[in-house]
Amino acid sequence: MNNSETAKEAFDHFVSAFENKLINVEPCKLFNDVFVHIDIPNQTPRFTYVMFDSLNSKKVIAQSVIVFAGMVEGDKKKWQIGWCVDEDHRQKGIGYDLASKALQEFSYNLKKDLEGDYMEANVDEGNIASIRIAEKLIGGEEILARKEPGKKAHSFLKQFKPH
Repeated sequence: MNNSETAKEAFDHFVSAFENKLINVEPCKLFNDVFVHIDIPNQTPRFTYVMFDSLNSKKVIAQSVIVFAGMVEGDKKKWQIGWCVDEDHRQKGIGYDLASKALQEFSYNLKKDLEGDYMEANVDEGNIASIRIAEKLIGGEEILARKEPGKKAHSFLKQFKPH
């Protein structure tokens, strides 16, 4: 499964769980149009940020997930960020808007705990919209070969700086 398929599957599962009232979301501190659900599946911290349709406050239209990806360089952590926008709401800048706000909210809430840690985004080759989001959001692109012959992924990595 590629990054896009994984993001879409995560989005669909989140929407289903939310619609069936299995999970709830809380308002974010910095943005009144972004909500968060925090959980720890398999002992892995995960922050799921969502936006709702302005005409239907129960319809999730976009999701950005930040998840702990492991330790690097001793005590430094690597986090991964991903996003998915409902097909009916694409090409409107919502993906970048939510991912940017999610990263700001995440950074604001964890403040000094993130100093020196890394944020990574992995984007499939050919996913132009997500590549543009990752370039603006994180920068530092590296193109990596994948296991499947002829397939590549774009990896974007940024280190959190001290405040």
